[in-house]
Amino acid sequence: MSNQTIKTPCIKVCAVDAKTGWCLGCGRTLKEIGQWVAMGEAGRDSIIAELPTASLIWRLWESADAMYARHILPMLAAALLIAATVVFFVVPKTEALDSPPPAAAALTDAGASASSSVPRANFDKAAIISREADGHYWTRADVQGTDIRFMVDTGASIVALTLLDAQRIGLKPSDLEFDNEVRTAGGATTGAYVVLDRIRIGRVEMHDVSAMVLKEGLDQSLLGMSFLGELYSYEFKGDTLIIRQ
Repeated sequence: MSNQTIKTPCIKVCAVDAKTGWCLGCGRTLKEIGQWVAMGEAGRDSIIAELPTASLIWRLWESADAMYARHILPMLAAALLIAATVVFFVVPKTEALDSPPPAAAALTDAGASASSSVPRANFDKAAIISREADGHYWTRADVQGTDIRFMVDTGASIVALTLLDAQRIGLKPSDLEFDNEVRTAGGATTGAYVVLDRIRIGRVEMHDVSAMVLKEGLDQSLLGMSFLGELYSYEFKGDTLIIRQ
């Protein structure tokens, strides 16, 4: 089927495409062109007279770009409608996804409050204790103003002082009550329960530390769990023991 050429009253020659049925110049269909021709000059004049002289729509219709105005503009209108639909329905849901639901927000706030209430370590208050040739960790500590040498013993439930070290920090044997039965590696002995005002190792300082003064059977004072257990942490790494308050 070849293109058809029809002379129209608007002083244009319409070349109608065989596939689409639209005029390549004005964009009218064959049916519309036929209706316009059949209308007659009087009918066409009356329609034109009713339109505004400067009508943009009429001028666009009569222009060579009428095909775009009549067929492309509806497509643009449809695209704008789709865009408006996306903005109206999709965007609010996307914003809702970005903000957590009330329950999740409550859990987050609760978690933040709980974490802020957990005591944290002050890593400025830390000390390092080295392992010596005998395989034990030894340290010197300030006990109530007196330098005492301790061996770290995580198996001891309480800090243990020799009678000599107890006397060095100012405790008098006559003032102590050795009424606690204590078993050591050397055998059974008796001990007196005391509370030490302060034990300081490096920057770590603990107050009111429970201790036991052994009457005999102990060769060196022991740094037990009544001190170690009150720390924020103690960690063995190779040949060092790191304690943190």
